[in-house]
Amino acid sequence: DTIRFLCQILETWAKILLFYCQVSRTIGDVYLKEQEYSMDPVFRSIGPPIPLKQLALSAEPSIQVRKLKPNDMFLIFASDGP
Repeated sequence: DTIRFLCQILETWAKILLFYCQVSRTIGDVYLKEQEYSMDPVFRSIGPPIPLKQLALSAEPSIQVRKLKPNDMFLIFASDGP
């Protein structure tokens, strides 16, 4: 039952983020970036259905560094936003 419950929570968060986090709109989605706004009743109608206890979006990039090896043939740079 615990695993099923956790899976339901993860599925709910995935749906919330996929619905609310559109690249063209993330600049204005303050209720996903600041906890105080996610609690504000004004944003309840347009924001997540429950107040956020942890931020869903961040402007801080995730960076991974890997030392290139002689047999590496190519390098891929990727981004999901502008």
